[in-house]
This record gives sequence, C-alpha cells and structure tokens, in this order.
Amino acid sequence: MFHCALFRAVLAAAGIQHEFIERACPWQNGRIERLFLTLKQKLNQIVPRDGEALDALLREFAFWYNEVRPHQHLHGYTPAEVWRGVDPYLVAPKEVLRFEGWQGCS
Repeated sequence: MFHCALFRAVLAAAGIQHEFIERACPWQNGRIERLFLTLKQKLNQIVPRDGEALDALLREFAFWYNEVRPHQHLHGYTPAEVWRGVDPYLVAPKEVLRFEGWQGCS
C-alpha cells in the first residue's frame, strides 16, 4: 500500500518525501521500529474494551511518547521540545501538569 499511486499522490500534495528501506532490513528504520517496540510493550499491559477505547489509548500514547517521555537519543528532550526548539533547561515552562498515563515519565 505504501507504493500505490494514491498514497504517493497524498504525500506529494502534503509536500512529504517518501523514503524506503531495503526489504527485510528493519535496522535501517530504527526510529519507527523503536516506536513500535515501545507501543507493543505498553499495549501488552492493557486490554482495551473496544475499538473506541483502543483509539483513546493510542491518542494518549502519542501524547505521552511525544510530549512527556524524554528520549535518550534526543539528550533527554521530548520530540515536541526538539520540534518546537524549546530548551526546558533554559526556559521555564508556562505550566506544569502531572501526567498519570503510560506510567508517567518512565
């Protein structure tokens, strides 16, 4: 499906350049493989009651993964901080909220 004309057209319209890895070489795609590993580890601990609950869990996971969880490869920053160019060690945050989901900041 990632090679179909419709998918390529949507990427082009969004200005996204699609890059491929060699078949059977997941080590060439480390970022997404790491995301999937973390997601699988978390989902193995939870049984959603239905599709709606799963959607809510995935939204919460995306927030936790990108906004809360510091990443070792990003020198302790979250992806959101890196994307926005924010250094929380130099600029105080506007607000601090406790996050209870997905084992907090682990």
